[in-house]
Amino acid sequence: MNPSNVFLASSVFRDRAYDLRQTVRAAVFYRFAGVQLYLSRDHLAGEFYLKQVRALAAPALLKVLVHLPDDFDDFFLPAVEILLSHQREKRVVVHYFPGMGIPPWPGVVWGLENAFSGGDEMYFEELDRVAGEKKGFLVVDLPRLFALPVARREDLVDFTRGVLRKMDAGDVLHLIDFPGDDPSRKNWRVLGAGNMGLFAREIGAFPGAIVLEYESLPLALKSREVLEGWRKSAV
Repeated sequence: MNPSNVFLASSVFRDRAYDLRQTVRAAVFYRFAGVQLYLSRDHLAGEFYLKQVRALAAPALLKVLVHLPDDFDDFFLPAVEILLSHQREKRVVVHYFPGMGIPPWPGVVWGLENAFSGGDEMYFEELDRVAGEKKGFLVVDLPRLFALPVARREDLVDFTRGVLRKMDAGDVLHLIDFPGDDPSRKNWRVLGAGNMGLFAREIGAFPGAIVLEYESLPLALKSREVLEGWRKSAV
């Protein structure tokens, strides 16, 4: 498979301190379209390390998203610029909290991700509105919608389908899978073996980037195979 929109997250190397270099090497070797690199405060002093990461990604034409922690500040900007200087768009993902300020970093296109478990219609309306106002993009962690018990599961399924319908090619999906409403790591499954299987057609037809946020490379690779099947079925 040579997917045009499936990204590998650095979370797959959780056991190696989320190694960014290893993530890029794996994405190139397994022919992912891109990577999502989680940038921690520990990376800010590692200019040479970050330049090595970029040097691995750029020749491979690997698309790079940067994901910042919730406590990010302007000290992260130089690291973002190093990692993304080879790209026309510097796409950066942050969790969105109501009323938070979005800094005017030069050249950065902000992706705003749902930060809370469950499906709150008013929150998602604000998320979509602010992303539009900032000329950014929407990032939806789809499994997070199912991380709370609900009275009527069918209502949550309908709400989720509505969220997916509003997304376009510039937006991003974050995916893992688990059954029920227990998102703990021990409950993670290959894509389709939990709640996400309900949206196989919608995910298979999704035109934007899909980031597999597993913490295991084998699980991410198996889930990509599932995505390939969903995409073929959606055609």
